[in-house]
Amino acid sequence: MGQGPEQQGWQPPPQGWGGQGGQPGQPPSDQPQNPQGQPGQYGQPGQGTPPPFQQGTPPPFQQPPPGQYPPGGQYPPQGGQYPQGGQYPPGQYPQGAPFGQGGFPGGPGQFPPGAPGPRASRKPLVALLSAVGALVIVLAVVAIAVWSGKEDPPKRLTAQEKGTAAATALGDVRGLRYTGDFTSGSTPVQADLSVTHAGTASGTLTVFGQRVEMMLLDGDMYVKGPLAFWTSQPETRNAIAGDYADKWSKAPKSLRGFDIRALLIPSALSQNLGQAKPTVVPTGQPTTQPVSGQQALSFEGGNAQYLVTDVAPHRLLQVKAGGEDSFTFTVAELGASELNTLYDGVLDKVKNNLVGALDPYSPIQASGTSRANGCTEARCEVEQAFQNDGATAWVRYHATATTDKAGTKLIGECHKSVKIPKGKTTLRCSVVGAAWKKWVRSLNNGQGNFYSYAWVQVESVSAARAATITDQITKERG
Repeated sequence: MGQGPEQQGWQPPPQGWGGQGGQPGQPPSDQPQNPQGQPGQYGQPGQGTPPPFQQGTPPPFQQPPPGQYPPGGQYPPQGGQYPQGGQYPPGQYPQGAPFGQGGFPGGPGQFPPGAPGPRASRKPLVALLSAVGALVIVLAVVAIAVWSGKEDPPKRLTAQEKGTAAATALGDVRGLRYTGDFTSGSTPVQADLSVTHAGTASGTLTVFGQRVEMMLLDGDMYVKGPLAFWTSQPETRNAIAGDYADKWSKAPKSLRGFDIRALLIPSALSQNLGQAKPTVVPTGQPTTQPVSGQQALSFEGGNAQYLVTDVAPHRLLQVKAGGEDSFTFTVAELGASELNTLYDGVLDKVKNNLVGALDPYSPIQASGTSRANGCTEARCEVEQAFQNDGATAWVRYHATATTDKAGTKLIGECHKSVKIPKGKTTLRCSVVGAAWKKWVRSLNNGQGNFYSYAWVQVESVSAARAATITDQITKERG
């Protein structure tokens, strides 16, 4: 409710409506009371004396007797008159009266029935507001103290906890890149490899100065290298090295001694590192050494040493091992784009280049020597017996006829793909062609000597096998 404008010349009584010594809300004690319906100093007979004002909740307003405030808002002097109907001119009632200028609806200055009487002291309200303000200030101070307080320093991890954190991180990665070297049997190899969480790998190997491409598919390693690489391998030193040069083939035996899936897939590293223990020097502190410019803690376990970053985030930086199949690799996590590049490249090679890939290392060996049968000007059949000490396999059978014992002067050849079971099997094919016919015609009386050779090459990837590998990699990628 609004308060009317303050008027000059009016001073409020000491308490309530009374004078000195009166009770709050009652007339002064030295003046006669005005019983209801009797004239008195508060005006002519009207509605009676207003009920006493009680400290606390004010009583409902009672219609005042007729009378008039004098100009300036003073209380009426003894015998003064209120206006008829209890109305007062705007701004003519005392300062602090409960209604503003203009009064309530119903007319200017009108006291509506049931409206509260004069307002009590403001001191309780001021005290309440002061208390609320103080509470707000206290809360603000508390909030500032909490907000600006220093956080507890992070707990310092032990060396073992740092190794555990690095092992846990390895369990979540989808691929790692390795750069370094390893030894397969007695063959030293420099390597740059990317290995996925499922064991698919791609990269390059350098063997005796010869650089070859490499893929690891479903546990089998395939390589593509130059002729110089294949002539250095025991299985392909002879004339058949050309059948492998610059083609995808299964890796020779010299590169099969290093098990990438067992040692380098993220889950294997995670398990081995999780079981490793910190390397402790005589002072009792874990050793630290820089790797790629970062201080690293050393752990040992699973016949390998693991170097982990000393500061968070704790990650594997390097893994190495000694012995016959020694290796040293720096380790980095593959990003999403690097993984996509790896999968795209591998899938393209499997679909377009891997079918028919040969295996230079075979459990199938020739038994005895080859023989030529039924030779004519049109053809000559060459047969050879083979012993298969392994599982049933698809092989490519080759037969040649040459005029020299070294097998360099070719006059005819043939080949075919055939499946041979475990045990002994005899294979045959017929040498044909213009070179063979020309040589036969050049003989005197049809007499002449030639040499026949026969061998097999295991076909490691058929079309069905390539389709299976493609499906496996696609699921792994997804």
